[in-house]
Amino acid sequence: LVPMTTFANTINNLTPGSAGEVVRMYLLRAHHGIDYATSGAVVLVERVGAIGYLVSSALIAWLTWLGVLPFPIAIVLALALALAPAVVYRLGLRPLAVVRRIPLGRLVGARRWERVGDWLDRVDTTIATLVGDPRHLATFVVLSGGIFVVYDAQLLLVGRALGVTVEAELQ
Repeated sequence: LVPMTTFANTINNLTPGSAGEVVRMYLLRAHHGIDYATSGAVVLVERVGAIGYLVSSALIAWLTWLGVLPFPIAIVLALALALAPAVVYRLGLRPLAVVRRIPLGRLVGARRWERVGDWLDRVDTTIATLVGDPRHLATFVVLSGGIFVVYDAQLLLVGRALGVTVEAELQ
């Protein structure tokens, strides 16, 4: 799966609108028999989750670096941030159910919107199985983190090959 994710990330960098994710969903179905609802759920969790985690963890790290947030509180907040999706889904809250309730049937057609709603339900159920079980959530976080580390290493190696170096500037 790492080569497919890396390939999708490469296509994402070359095309607008994250087209690589659509290619990855197709490849997962064609080569591994993974349905679109499952791969769509994974993509949604990765993208939305990654943005949420990156922004939130960066804010926590920045506030800790500035001395505004004591380190022990930062650790507690980081753990709460990691567990938040599991808690939300364990409480039975379904974020995509909100999207399904948006009245777009007149705009895109009632039958089409109903099919989209059914797909959103399947994606939401799949997300619940991914993040609702702590073991699945931990596995997902570790594997996704590993994929991001590999991807970052690739970018650094390409940058180095092109003569670009990245240096952290600490004050």
